[in-house]
Amino acid sequence: MPYRTKSYRQWSSILAAGALRHHDARWIGAWMGSLIGTWLLGGSVIAQEAPGPATYSPIARHSIESDLLQEMRQVLVRLPDDLREDDTYPVLYLLDGLENMLLCSGVVQNLSRAERIPEMIVIGIENHHRLFDLTTSDPEFDGPECGGATQFLRFLSEELIPWTARNFPASQHRILAGHSIGGVLQLEALIQETDLFDAHVVISPSLWWDQGAIPARIDSALALWNEELARDVPLLYLSLADEEIHEAESLMRSRYTDIEKVLEGQNVLMWKSDRFDGENHISTLLSSFQNGLEFSFDGWDMGSYLESGDIDGFRSHIETLDRAYAFTVHPSSDWDYASVCRKLTSNGEADLAVGHLEWGRVHFPESMVLSNFLGEAYEKSGRPEEALKTYYRSREIAIETGSPMIGWIDRRIGLLETEVVR
Repeated sequence: MPYRTKSYRQWSSILAAGALRHHDARWIGAWMGSLIGTWLLGGSVIAQEAPGPATYSPIARHSIESDLLQEMRQVLVRLPDDLREDDTYPVLYLLDGLENMLLCSGVVQNLSRAERIPEMIVIGIENHHRLFDLTTSDPEFDGPECGGATQFLRFLSEELIPWTARNFPASQHRILAGHSIGGVLQLEALIQETDLFDAHVVISPSLWWDQGAIPARIDSALALWNEELARDVPLLYLSLADEEIHEAESLMRSRYTDIEKVLEGQNVLMWKSDRFDGENHISTLLSSFQNGLEFSFDGWDMGSYLESGDIDGFRSHIETLDRAYAFTVHPSSDWDYASVCRKLTSNGEADLAVGHLEWGRVHFPESMVLSNFLGEAYEKSGRPEEALKTYYRSREIAIETGSPMIGWIDRRIGLLETEVVR
């Protein structure tokens, strides 16, 4: 069944089946509470609901029968908290999904709520034979079987990504994130499947693998990309922890330096490197996920415009992002945007407020507070019929959400219906 036939409630039911629960996340949402803000407009006191308690999309496990890998593979899926009908979302594919899903999806949720990155679908990929799946062959390696990276990349490209597109509202904007030996697979993807992902978040990659040959292979790949300037080369984020305990970790640092030198000598690939001194191979994950995802959406930050009251700058920024990305750009700060617009109404600039709020309704179609403030602006600009239609929409949203604001909305509708009839 295609995505567009499903409602958010249906998606929640689907994901709830077999869902993994986050560590108790209620403390995160507690501070948001259910607040009531008191607003003054033309002498009347109007109580508007502030943002309510945060909602949290569950993590669910799904099974995929892979013809290429000849086995059943499991993936973990987390959808955006505020899923919108008919929208599509970027997808973050996460290696070592079972180990990293809770941490990474929490970072995604935090950064998207802070307007630093968009909301995303997160797909955590579990591994049955980790070393085999994530490595190229290494004739000098004395240990478990290795060398399945090429076939695993085919699984991502030909099976997992199409499966995601069939079952979820996935855009074509894709990011791959991996840690340790998973970072080796990512750099292999960068070389072998350059067009498959739009960005790579590579965290403390095990560059000792294959006698440290990866920097030279990246150098060769960059030479080809320089000859094909039309190629859409992905963004690359790299990080390295304080890896100096064992011989292999010392080799990781030296090969990491080699990759940095290779990248410094080219102008095709956009990249960033962070070294986290004082962090170990595991503790570096948190900072790396945050920095890497922010770099993957460099320039996304929306919050500063509304903090300064720059509505024109905010709208221009959203329109620029709309043109830049292959998915619908929807900011989450409807309360902040509507509040800034409402100040215009309060300052006698209702016509200007109407223009901004009408634009906002496109990006916040389910926002009751924006709809209410637009109704007020229509009233103040002498357009009672438009105000009445807007309050009707507010009433629909209030009924859908069970909002206590329905009493205030009904009073506005009653007064305007009388005025319009006269």
